[in-house]
Amino acid sequence: MDKYYVYMLHCKGDALYTGSTPDIKKRIGTHFFHEKGCAKFTRSHPVEQVAMVWETDSKSAALKAEHYIKKKLTRAEKQALIQKPEELEAHFGEESLAFTPLPHITLEMCIKKEILT
Repeated sequence: MDKYYVYMLHCKGDALYTGSTPDIKKRIGTHFFHEKGCAKFTRSHPVEQVAMVWETDSKSAALKAEHYIKKKLTRAEKQALIQKPEELEAHFGEESLAFTPLPHITLEMCIKKEILT
């Protein structure tokens, strides 16, 4: 089964960026190095560190979580979620979406192409 990731990045100007991807190392590297496909936001607000990463078995779940974090949470709620990443599932009520927090993933791991596990 494929894995998908939801991630939050701390960016220049004390900004937060949220995204989802099937390849966390490649995607964060793309943001950091401003490679083709980099988000316009991270071009103007360079990535400073990985705030949090969650893993899920469902692309649909990853996209729902990304949308929810981006559109429904206030900055304070995003900060609280970073502090208690295990609470992401609770934001979806009756839906059975499973997310595993991966707090050990760092920017350095992603830009050096190190193995995540």
